[in-house]
Amino acid sequence: MKILIVDDELHIRQGLEHLDWRSMGLKVCGTAKNGQEAMEIAKHQNPDIILSDIRMPNMDGLELTELLLQLNPHCAVIFLSGYRDFSYARRALVLGAFDYLLKPTNPEEILSCCKRAMDRINETKTRNVSIVEMKYKIKEMEIKQDISPDTPCADHNQNKVNSIMEYIEEHYCKELSLQDLSDNFHFNSIYINRIIKKETGYTFLEIVNNKRMNKAAEYLKMPDIKIAEVADRIGIPDQRYFSQIFKKYYGYSPRQYRKLLLKKQITL
Repeated sequence: MKILIVDDELHIRQGLEHLDWRSMGLKVCGTAKNGQEAMEIAKHQNPDIILSDIRMPNMDGLELTELLLQLNPHCAVIFLSGYRDFSYARRALVLGAFDYLLKPTNPEEILSCCKRAMDRINETKTRNVSIVEMKYKIKEMEIKQDISPDTPCADHNQNKVNSIMEYIEEHYCKELSLQDLSDNFHFNSIYINRIIKKETGYTFLEIVNNKRMNKAAEYLKMPDIKIAEVADRIGIPDQRYFSQIFKKYYGYSPRQYRKLLLKKQITL
């Protein structure tokens, strides 16, 4: 992964540049003394992590973060600043910063924070791949469902799963459980989950949550719909639980995701 260092003080830039990044699997792709220089480097290098001061001439760290997230919404921004004003930290976190470290700090704390940022980036990449694979599997199931011949030779389990997938598609925006499927299809809930997993590669809950989170992301594009109402519309009346699941899928809370959408920093 690549890290970009941004600070208006030369000795700080030099000190940060010479930390033991290589041992962590990080490469310094550039250093900049202000936000404008950082943006030019970021456009060409697409860094994974930004380690930046906040107060800088021409363009400060907060402005830089807003622009950087338009280039790469999954970039981890870590602020390193001597300004002990919580309003800066709060705004930084609202913008989507990964963390906020106060000067003076030490190399171990900086490296540890960057390591956590790398872990989150890797988790996000893995989750995104899994979501794409899941969408492909579900789409594949839907295609098979549309073209499968209704003959006695058709695979028995496949027909069961097709019917279950139809039912999930019709009811996932309501409170839906394996027990509901069990009651409707007259099979043991453990058996139902097993055949779904066998035929699609995903569990009942993974499939339902994938559909719900996709729908939630669509609703969050509509600013008139409150977040609590979004949760209720997709069958998760507990707003706190909804926020936890949504953040696992998209890397942002529903509130942060909506703000970024309104600023056109991310696209569905």
